[in-house]
Amino acid sequence: MAAIQDRVFVVILSFFVIFVSGFSMSRSGKPFNGLVASIHKLLSLATVVFLVLLLMRINHLARLSMVEWIVCAIAVLLIVAAIASGSVMMAVESSPAAHLTHRIVPYLALLSTAAAFWLLFPKLR
Repeated sequence: MAAIQDRVFVVILSFFVIFVSGFSMSRSGKPFNGLVASIHKLLSLATVVFLVLLLMRINHLARLSMVEWIVCAIAVLLIVAAIASGSVMMAVESSPAAHLTHRIVPYLALLSTAAAFWLLFPKLR
């Protein structure tokens, strides 16, 4: 189980780097720094893939309940929505709705992922 806990730590660290790079990009404004934007996007994508693989591993070790699956699915969908809204926002002429969405959805993704880990914590011991 220590390997699972290490993987959870990797997800938490990834969220931290994603948020720091996102704040950095929002402070600098457009045009975005290409390296920071690439790290931000690729790490976001890697985190969602890693999170799905982690959830499948946890389910293999200890079956997840329907509530746990629903919370995990919401977390993954919100991360995907954050990636999508960020992609729209990086477009040349993005709408104010995309900016507003990308300011809210990442926090919801973080909260839902934290809720999922909180529900799964007893299974991670």
